[in-house]
Amino acid sequence: KHNAARQIIIAAPSAESCRSFKSEFSEIKTMQWIGGNADKIREQFERSEAENFEGLDIVQLHLNDIAGRAPGRWRYQIGKEFVARAAEAAAAKGVGLETLPWLFDEKDLMELLDMGIRRFATDEPARFVGTIEKWRGQ
Repeated sequence: KHNAARQIIIAAPSAESCRSFKSEFSEIKTMQWIGGNADKIREQFERSEAENFEGLDIVQLHLNDIAGRAPGRWRYQIGKEFVARAAEAAAAKGVGLETLPWLFDEKDLMELLDMGIRRFATDEPARFVGTIEKWRGQ
């Protein structure tokens, strides 16, 4: 009645759950959030990719820190190359790739932005927006 379905995003860790919602309510957006260790994230993403991201509008990758990483190095367990490849694979199928960097500093976000990542989830919106503004001003 109010065309609200177009404003809803259903998020679930299971692509099958997303497909189920999409089959019932075709206008809603669906997002598969993929967390866990790096191997699990790669495996789940590759499974969704092999299924042509069926029923998905967005895939979210959780970016977990590498314990004890050396300063100045890529901070996340999932390699930079994988994130870039995932972004390309999703875009090729018309699916958005979102990242959830649990921890970040300016350098980390700027690297993700430079890679072409444009969808983010964050618990620190003010700091995030400040970094985006600096990146745009470069």
